[in-house]
Amino acid sequence: MQPVFIHSSWRTSSTWVWQQFRYLPETLCYYEPFHEDLSSMSRQTALEMDVESWTSGHAQTAPYFMEYVPLLRKAGGVRLHEAPFPYDWFIPEGGLTGSLRRAEIRYFSLLIRHAQKNGKTPILGCVRSLGRITPLKEVFGGVHLFLLRNLWGQWMSFIDQRRKGNSWFYNKLRIIANQAEDRFLTDIHNFYFRRCVELAAEHKVLPQLGGLSAQQFTKIIFDLLPEGEMFEMFMGVHLYLYLHAFFVADIALDSTEMTRNEAYRRQSEEQVREATGLPVDFSGGKQPTQRAEMVNGAIDWQRIRQHATLAVASLQDIHDRTILERLADKLITATIAEAGA
Repeated sequence: MQPVFIHSSWRTSSTWVWQQFRYLPETLCYYEPFHEDLSSMSRQTALEMDVESWTSGHAQTAPYFMEYVPLLRKAGGVRLHEAPFPYDWFIPEGGLTGSLRRAEIRYFSLLIRHAQKNGKTPILGCVRSLGRITPLKEVFGGVHLFLLRNLWGQWMSFIDQRRKGNSWFYNKLRIIANQAEDRFLTDIHNFYFRRCVELAAEHKVLPQLGGLSAQQFTKIIFDLLPEGEMFEMFMGVHLYLYLHAFFVADIALDSTEMTRNEAYRRQSEEQVREATGLPVDFSGGKQPTQRAEMVNGAIDWQRIRQHATLAVASLQDIHDRTILERLADKLITATIAEAGA
């Protein structure tokens, strides 16, 4: 009953992969344990929020947060869940190889212990944990799966949601990039923040933004960034986090490849079965091809490669540089092929 962690970004088929573990009778599966709503969630929301609550594209399943119901406080919120978990503490103290905060340890200990007391294998489907894989592994052991999707397909899902009026995923990108504990992410954020200020000056809107809080100012200023440049930022952030995850997770699962290559899918199932003892079935997965034109969307692929070079330089002290370069090139090449660029 060792814990199984699924680490991923958004729109990577993470909910679908988590569901495949949820179907197994020997598991207790927590949905996005770092989710910001968990600190104040009511029992009613936990029992009602499901695939019909928004245009998710997810397969039918029981309400996402049902497993948390026994751990809810009477006043609302999951016990020991704290508001800084999702984004303020996205990066550990001391960087990617740093330490979890004490509150994070207490919270995950509670989730794991609750599952094990009920005779179940705890499955933790984390979508805000890519910066925390190393300390989570050091503290809790278990099996750590890194789930990724072709980066163009993932971005197209962000854009598809935005076209439907849901910019939540799109807007969260600037928040996870703005991390004081990580120099690379901070530099990427600041690079595009300066670009936004330049655009605001060009459009003569800076005087209208006076008096806003820093948070309000940043949100409005990033709305000026063309989608093509936001994609460059998306690539920089994800290349960095994905390169690190390839090294520290026990198994990497490519959800795009699993939907297209039966041999790869079967190999992935066997890897998971050998590591966890769980007979997970990844057949039946779908990733529809999505296409959308960027708004003011010229993409500078050379700049993306420059971001990758900086990501490799930032990680070379803890991972092999040659392998980092090879992985970065593979990710970018696959993204370009999917984009048809």
